[in-house]
Amino acid sequence: MTIRKLTVTTAIATFLAASFAAGFALAADETPAPAGQTGQAAQTGNQTARPSPADRLFQRYDTDKNGEISRQEVDAARAARIKAMDSNGDGRVSREERRAYMQHQMEERRAASFAALDTNHDGKIDLEEYQADAAKRFARLDRDGNGGLTQAELYSPRRMMGGGNRN
Repeated sequence: MTIRKLTVTTAIATFLAASFAAGFALAADETPAPAGQTGQAAQTGNQTARPSPADRLFQRYDTDKNGEISRQEVDAARAARIKAMDSNGDGRVSREERRAYMQHQMEERRAASFAALDTNHDGKIDLEEYQADAAKRFARLDRDGNGGLTQAELYSPRRMMGGGNRN
């Protein structure tokens, strides 16, 4: 395998692994799914289910919406991300610029997560809102609907990849 092929393969594998890990870490969030959703929302009939990690990859990278992510689309997305991180416009990203960008992204995710939990929009999360969220998450994990969670339900490959077929 040539160095270029190895580098490309490693970059794609790293990209997919990072996307999977980020998606898995956030898999329990509730955000509206876009029309034409093909992941968890389509499988469960749940119009408020969060898109699967694969769906999020395609939403972000398949810019021509042809059902395939090309290398050019990945390169364009990466270039846009570098540009977003490059706060001083020198074409390079310093450790501090990356840290600031990542901090901003984290703050946005936290704000969105809080807003999703604060269903009565009073700026606070009460026990009823917190329990309602837990009930939604539990129901999504309880694939057979028996009111209990098995290891198979918690660790199923479909669950870990963001799918959620509820039979």
